[in-house]
Amino acid sequence: AKTNYHAGGVLGHNAIDLATVLENSGEIIVSEEAQAAGSLYAGGVIGNTAKAVAVADGKDYAAKNSGTLSFAGIAPSYYAGGVFGYNKVNLPATVLENTGAVTISAVGSAEVAIASLYAGGVLGYTAAAITPAEGKDYAAKNSGVVEFGGTATDYHAGGVLGYNAVAQTTVLENAGNVSFT
Repeated sequence: AKTNYHAGGVLGHNAIDLATVLENSGEIIVSEEAQAAGSLYAGGVIGNTAKAVAVADGKDYAAKNSGTLSFAGIAPSYYAGGVFGYNKVNLPATVLENTGAVTISAVGSAEVAIASLYAGGVLGYTAAAITPAEGKDYAAKNSGVVEFGGTATDYHAGGVLGYNAVAQTTVLENAGNVSFT
C-alpha cells in the first residue's frame, strides 16, 4: 500500500500560492483498490492544499466544482470535500463553491481499520481560516449532496465543512442535504 493518496479534479496536491480560477466538472473516483497506510485525500478541485488559493482579479470564484466525487478507498483516515479534501493554510480573498455530489463509503479491511472520516460539501477538513474575496459575502458555498457511511471510528461531516479546526469569521452557506448511510 502507498503511504498517502492525493486525488483532485484539477490538482492532487497544491504546493504553491495560486491567484486563479480552478474549475472541475468531471467525475472523480477513488475506488476501494486505492489503499494507503496513511491517508486518502480527495477533492473535487484539489485533494490536499498546502498553499493559498485566492480569487484572481475580475473573477467570481477561486475554485468551483460541479462534478461528482465518489470515494471508497481503504486507509486509516479519509479527507474528502467537494472543492478541497484537506486545507492546511489560511485562504484569504477566496470563494469556494460546490454543486456536485460527494459520496464517501469508508469501509476498512482485515489489514486496515478506519479511524476517521472527514467529509464536507466544500472542505473535508480545514486547519486554517477562510476569508471571502472583496465584495463577496461568503467564502464557501455548497448546494451538492453529501452522503457518507462505513466503518470508521469517528465521523465528521457537514454541508460546507466536515471538520473545522480554527475560528471562522466568515459566512459559510449550505443548501445541500447531508446524510449518513
